[in-house]
Amino acid sequence: MLRKALKYDVRSIMRIFCIIALSTVAISVVGTFGFRFGAPLIMREELLPYILGVISVLFYGISKISVYVSAAFIVILIYYRFYKNFFTDEGYLTFTLPVKRKTLLLSKLINVGIFTVLQLVVSGICFAVDALFAVAPENGAFVNTEWIDEIILFFRVIFGGSGAWAVAYVVEILLLIIMSSFFSISLMFFCITFGSVIAKRAKILAAIGLYYGINLVLSVLSVFALIIFLPPIVDGISMLSEGVSANLVNLVITIVVLVVVAIVATIAFLMYFVTQGCIERRINLE
Repeated sequence: MLRKALKYDVRSIMRIFCIIALSTVAISVVGTFGFRFGAPLIMREELLPYILGVISVLFYGISKISVYVSAAFIVILIYYRFYKNFFTDEGYLTFTLPVKRKTLLLSKLINVGIFTVLQLVVSGICFAVDALFAVAPENGAFVNTEWIDEIILFFRVIFGGSGAWAVAYVVEILLLIIMSSFFSISLMFFCITFGSVIAKRAKILAAIGLYYGINLVLSVLSVFALIIFLPPIVDGISMLSEGVSANLVNLVITIVVLVVVAIVATIAFLMYFVTQGCIERRINLE
């Protein structure tokens, strides 16, 4: 049943997503090449080339803004579908389906994950086109690969002195990204659910207010945690690095990162299962 529920969720968004994604990439490509060949026209003394150059620069700016706008629109669409399926009149139809409510929620979670990854791919394509073609390289080549060399150099500097521990760091970074994404999704589900439970009207506004309120509290707690725990951790690692092997220092850093991942995962799972419990009991659905 999970496959059928997920298939329905994906289909409900895929058509709109494809239209927005293709439009965003097309606008980005046109804007990038327009900027590359049109921006130099601003330096011309003739009026028409100057106007064309200004237009190309403005459209280039619009193309960059469109990437963020499309990403924001997809995010809003995904979470609005969650709200509409569970907490509007459509919710009655949703809960009459022969599917467990935890399965429905899991389907929504996977659906958000799928379109989050797809949107990141679209944004990545747009930024890659911009980095590769917007500015002509000094060597006269058509493709600008200087930024690729800079990225490679960055990773060499970061991981070059870590040896085999670099693999552990990469795994931990991936885990942190996954758990942070799960945290964000769970937080949105939690806020939409409790916003719909608390408010009789303006449920969306209540969910938005709850989201920003929780984010504010978490931000304050994070700042206090950094103030309290970060200096001792940094001092401890510095002291370790002076008198012990690099392997022990890397082990300590790895453990610290794993603790952070565990904290993020714990809070994310807590919010997810609380949301699931509310949906299982179908609290205050109208």
